[in-house]
Amino acid sequence: MDDSVVQAVEAMYASSSTGQTRSAADAFLRSFQTSPNAFAVSHAFLANAPTTARVVQLFAAQTISHLTLTPAQVSQLSSLFSLHHHERDIVRLLGTALVRNMEAGQGLDWLIQGPWDADVRISLLTLAAIESVAYTEAQNVIVYLGSSHAATKDTLLCMAEWVKLLDRDARHPDLVIKNPLTTYAIQVLHRGLDDTSDLFDAAVDLVVEVIRTYNSTLVDLPVIQWLIPQLMQLKPLFTAAAAQGR
Repeated sequence: MDDSVVQAVEAMYASSSTGQTRSAADAFLRSFQTSPNAFAVSHAFLANAPTTARVVQLFAAQTISHLTLTPAQVSQLSSLFSLHHHERDIVRLLGTALVRNMEAGQGLDWLIQGPWDADVRISLLTLAAIESVAYTEAQNVIVYLGSSHAATKDTLLCMAEWVKLLDRDARHPDLVIKNPLTTYAIQVLHRGLDDTSDLFDAAVDLVVEVIRTYNSTLVDLPVIQWLIPQLMQLKPLFTAAAAQGR
């Protein structure tokens, strides 16, 4: 089986492979990824990294990232993180496997403190929010994002996903009013609607999510009173943009 997987992966990327060959290889690999020994074989590829081709390692990590793992299998991933700690793509995929196989009530300290680069950490935190993993950690994650990271597109999008998870009891005004990321997002909007960068789009997403989440005049009035004047200052920009569009 191991050799067959290697041959199929190599066939997928070989320039000399015909369309028929690639289709057959793809079908074989898809079948392998749902087989009972998918984890064991993939783990072996990653554990024997020096003798395994890079494309095969990536395929193995991708396979593991989509599997439902037993606690014993999850525990086997720690050695792979140590072995591949300089390989960002593989670390990201293995981290994805951990997020998707979290136990109820596990919390996110392990993810925040894990041995990965900042961009990988943000990617995994975003995935945890999208999949509603440990949603009760939303307050802690939002505070962490605001205090620990420079404002980037991915960080703003990550915070937007976690703001979305705040329930009525968790959405304290200071989570956004005193959060540097929210302040920065509004500053980005003030730069003008002619900014077509990904950062501008991410800032819009975050501000829109704050508006959607903090929408009660009974509960969220401090946020509303803080946000509306700043949004009203954007009105001339919207007016100018509309005029240019005519």
